[in-house]
Amino acid sequence: MGMEDRRAQTVRTLSQVVIVTLAALGLYVYLARSLDDPVSVMEFIKGVVKFFILLWGSIPEKVWLVFLDLALVVIFMLLSMAFFAQFGLPVRNLSQRIKAMLYLPLYYTPFRGPLVRIDNGKLPDFYDKQSQRGLGVIYLDTASAAVLRKPGEFTRSVGPGLVFARPDEYIAETVDLHRQMWPWPPFGPLGDAEDPFAPKDAKESEAEYAERMARKIQTSGKTRDGIEVVPRIFAVCKLDTNLKRPDDPEFVRNERMYPEWGGNPNMVASGFGYGDEAVRRAVIGVRVDRQRERDLSAEEKQRPWYQLPAYMAADLWREYLLKFSFQELFNPLDAHDPAYQDVRYAGRTALEVIGMMVASRLKEKYVDVIDAQGMLQRALSDDGESRLVELPNGRILRDEDGEPVRIQRMLSREYILLQDRGIEVLYAPIRDYRFPARIEDQLVNDWLNTWQIRARAEREEIEALRSERQRLGTYEGQREFTVQVARAVEREMSQPSRPRDATDQRVQAERLLELLLRGAVFGASADQSLSARLTNEIRQILEVIDWLHRFGKGRT
Repeated sequence: MGMEDRRAQTVRTLSQVVIVTLAALGLYVYLARSLDDPVSVMEFIKGVVKFFILLWGSIPEKVWLVFLDLALVVIFMLLSMAFFAQFGLPVRNLSQRIKAMLYLPLYYTPFRGPLVRIDNGKLPDFYDKQSQRGLGVIYLDTASAAVLRKPGEFTRSVGPGLVFARPDEYIAETVDLHRQMWPWPPFGPLGDAEDPFAPKDAKESEAEYAERMARKIQTSGKTRDGIEVVPRIFAVCKLDTNLKRPDDPEFVRNERMYPEWGGNPNMVASGFGYGDEAVRRAVIGVRVDRQRERDLSAEEKQRPWYQLPAYMAADLWREYLLKFSFQELFNPLDAHDPAYQDVRYAGRTALEVIGMMVASRLKEKYVDVIDAQGMLQRALSDDGESRLVELPNGRILRDEDGEPVRIQRMLSREYILLQDRGIEVLYAPIRDYRFPARIEDQLVNDWLNTWQIRARAEREEIEALRSERQRLGTYEGQREFTVQVARAVEREMSQPSRPRDATDQRVQAERLLELLLRGAVFGASADQSLSARLTNEIRQILEVIDWLHRFGKGRT
């Protein structure tokens, strides 16, 4: 609904109210004139004058009856508004019912304030924030929040639910509580078909070529050896609902500017999450782009809060790309420092490390420092922020002198800026890397020339892994087989008897030997695949057991 339609609807509504009021008044006058002793106009006017100059005793009784009728009409209208206001607004308690009753009569007066519904953080097109101020009603759905203000100061942040604006208060800005993915399409080339390094095509206009080059510049970066790489970048973020109001001295001094934050005690629950402090920071810290068209208003030049992470991710991508060579982008990184030993980014390539570091800078307060050669920078002293290097086996990495190796860490400026804006970054993917055609051809040729070397290395690695697993399997099988065989003599050994002589000792030894042999036969027969391969061995063991029965038991 446009502004003109909105005004036309207001005029129609006022006209209907006036017509109904005049019709009711005319009907009342007609009924009053039908009485035996009707009240004349002059008598009514004199009665009104006497009423206001406090000459109540000289007012005729029939005029008092007219006053009583008017009072009953006003009372009935107020009670009707109090009743119907509960159905026109989603009130939830007595306080809201009373406010709805008090605010409703102001709708058709010059003192009315905002009357608007905010869906998904968007104001209706017809709504004018500057002109709609004062006592009014704002309804926010579960995915919406807003910051209210007065001339010269912000007043409060409000979340989903019904909000009653205070005198001279109006909406400063609205916020969408959904997760925000921006930009889409991402920064960088459009799809796989667009080549950012291709020269201007004959079918391509100057404007299209300029747009393609502008998209290239958005994410273009160079490696340490000067090769340009262009990926696609976007970010997904939301408001950080865990933020609390800071208690630092600078904020406390300025707290008088924000006296009533969190002024919606009747807020409904939102599945998207809501935080007063995050909404406040997102609105107050809005960025104004002065480079946009000069004829736009300051409000139209504002950059929404959710656009900041993508710009940061693009800048961080360029910063970290410059620390690595082009070959390191696709190959596991080596430490180049004996003190690091197994600390080689856990076998990651430079592209994986860059993505990891960009995410860390946006989501963590402290991050590892990487030097200009792409290496983790060691902390030279215990001063400042650092971390110990933990090896996969749980031990702490130590250098040649036996001292623990510590990695230098630094404060992430990007994380601090995002916290100041109330933003929590969920992820910022960097993908679809593009290179100049000659570099891409070189990569293909290098792959073709070295595929045999890589295949041989992979085969040796697989064979070594297979041998190790075979060795571990053999050891585990022997241990399990030994346990099964030992169980056969467990009962016999649980109650040992001392032999009386050499013959008794020989009988006991032959008994134990027979039990061990029977346990071996039972263990081998329990596994079909094993028994099939040990047919001859099982037969020989059975022959030994038979020999013990025939020639054993103490016989020489």
